[in-house]
Amino acid sequence: MSYFDENYHKPKKPSYLSYIAVAVICSVLSSMLSLALAPKIFKNLATTSSNTPTVASVTKGDTAGATQLSTTDLNYPVVNISKSVGPAVVGIANFQSGNSFNGGNLQEAGSGSGIVIDANKGYILTNDHVVAGAQKLVISLSDGRTLDGKLVGEDARTDLAVLQVSDTKGLVAAEIGDSTTLQVGEPVVAIGNPGG
Repeated sequence: MSYFDENYHKPKKPSYLSYIAVAVICSVLSSMLSLALAPKIFKNLATTSSNTPTVASVTKGDTAGATQLSTTDLNYPVVNISKSVGPAVVGIANFQSGNSFNGGNLQEAGSGSGIVIDANKGYILTNDHVVAGAQKLVISLSDGRTLDGKLVGEDARTDLAVLQVSDTKGLVAAEIGDSTTLQVGEPVVAIGNPGG
């Protein structure tokens, strides 16, 4: 037997633990790299893109006072969109007759979100399923007030409904954007107030 035969060792089978460890390390490193580069990438996109993203703005009363978000606000778009559109979001409580022993008092049967679309006229857009069967509608505003609402129109097929409040003092409306300017892949922010 030669020297080489005595020192020959069969190669060990690879350990799957080492593969898992490498995968975890690569995942953590790529996540850290993404977090570090994302602000720079989005900042560059905001300053070099010829198509500035459309962002909903808020108006008080008429559209003359509309506040548009600047491209510098794109560093934290969700925060800025929430600040801008949040005051136009309302909670809606649906009250219906209950089966109580004291004459069937109105009880909250459900709740959902809506958005003020015309501050001057007090119009609120919501889903039809939120207001279906309501005998009374109570609107919770972002400033803490609650107002009675009335159903103006509804369409169960498209699940849309329009409500109206009579007290429009301090009401804030969200400006409806142009859907023809949207592009596939643009980020979307959903803001709601389903719990009132």
